[in-house]
Amino acid sequence: MSSKELELRLTIEPAQIPKLRRLPILSPSSSDAGAAGGTRSKSVSQRLRSIYFDTPDGALEAADISLRVRGVGRRMIQTAKMGAHVNSGFSERIEDEAPITGDRPVLDAFADPQIRSVIGKPEIWERLSPVFETDFRRTERRIQFTAPDGKCSEILADLDQGEIRADGRTEALAELELELADGSSRTLFDVALRVHETVPVRLGFLSKAARGQRLSAPVEPKPVKAKPVKLESGMRLGEAAAEILGSCITQIAGNEPVILLSELSEGPHQMRVGIRRLRAALSMFNALVPEDDIAEVAAEARWLAGALGAAREWDVFLEDMLAPVARGLPDQGALSRLAELAMKRRDAGRAGAREAVASARFTRFLLLAGRLREDLRSAGTGDHLVRLGDFAASALEKRFARTRKIGRRMLKENVEARHELRLRLKKMRYLSEFHMGLYDRKRAKPFAKLAARLQDMLGYLNDYEEARRQVGLLAQDAPARLRPEVLEAGGVLIGWHGRAMVDADPDLMAAWQAFSKARRFWPKPANG
Repeated sequence: MSSKELELRLTIEPAQIPKLRRLPILSPSSSDAGAAGGTRSKSVSQRLRSIYFDTPDGALEAADISLRVRGVGRRMIQTAKMGAHVNSGFSERIEDEAPITGDRPVLDAFADPQIRSVIGKPEIWERLSPVFETDFRRTERRIQFTAPDGKCSEILADLDQGEIRADGRTEALAELELELADGSSRTLFDVALRVHETVPVRLGFLSKAARGQRLSAPVEPKPVKAKPVKLESGMRLGEAAAEILGSCITQIAGNEPVILLSELSEGPHQMRVGIRRLRAALSMFNALVPEDDIAEVAAEARWLAGALGAAREWDVFLEDMLAPVARGLPDQGALSRLAELAMKRRDAGRAGAREAVASARFTRFLLLAGRLREDLRSAGTGDHLVRLGDFAASALEKRFARTRKIGRRMLKENVEARHELRLRLKKMRYLSEFHMGLYDRKRAKPFAKLAARLQDMLGYLNDYEEARRQVGLLAQDAPARLRPEVLEAGGVLIGWHGRAMVDADPDLMAAWQAFSKARRFWPKPANG
């Protein structure tokens, strides 16, 4: 049988399982149903043991397919899932499940033609072998959840506790899976937020299959960059807003393991890019949902951006400002002292970033943002029925005209004005990138390149001003006997980049001229 599932996965510390079981929304008693917002069926508990299959070179994983044979009591069930991508916390997958005999996959049992066409390729089917296994006890319950607006949804709540095993390695498994059986997808986030109020949970962006693959072949987490948003001009505005917001959330959450498990500077940077994209998206679609919902997510986004700020700013100081000077002036030994002090600041910033991303507040932010995305998707009256093509052309034209009108004047003013222009340009760039897929990419790419070049040059000016402030902080950090040396090194750094900025000023004006005269890749708005 082939079907589509929509689920939200929450990971839990095993020690928190007893507390989770006692939550009113999950406990067997229904006497507190009113307070919990719903009623529950009796729970069913069973042990589930699964063997996952793939080729030695991971062909199924590359095709975004997981394949398992699970023992449920005396029955054996074969399950293949395809499209196991995660967007804003949800996993949305095609599932093909069938009873079989034995502990090996059976090709004829697959009902979904797309899944069968991939798995049935001789170079895949003939090379399938066990890769890892899971062994856990599942407690299942159906929840009838009534939202504040009176609408009722049915959720399957599965609490799994056990372990994943691969090549002699084991990993604890403790998850709460919330799967929508009927009703509004928003409800999954409502229930998750209710749980999170009492029991700390994390959004699980990796399926059991993905976790098993990582356990069998460990890899370093990699920074996640923004991916093109798949939009169609005939979409309702709410649907498009949901896709854009989901893309931003996925980029933010995708860099969580990079920040928590590595020292890569790109992790905080890409998460901050995701936050800026999200804030730009909120400003575009703030008329579609209640103002308070937008404001709450926007406030939490500002908090997270601030918590990541120190890590990113000191990475830029070390990598973009100090490193080129040290390479160009290898005899300036004082620069190494400046670097040592800056690395201490950077390490403290990274510790602060890890603390923020590991916090319960970070999880709550992702759940709030995910719920907002579902609210945008379901918007269906009034202005929400505006088609994306009309909205995008009008929004792009207004933003471009406004930026051109004030840009040249702001370039000739002080540092603060140039900084403001850079922020406006970012919004223009994100707006164009969100909607680029609606138009001819050959025409859109030159515009994007011109905007990116101008933004980078304005960013350099901002980094220079920030570096001047940072040199002052490093001088304060230095012992009194070393402060003259640190100030000398800071003067060298500021002088180096100050001269570079003077030399680059004509290029900045030329970049502005090129951008302001750029050919629009969007059509003339119907109301223009």
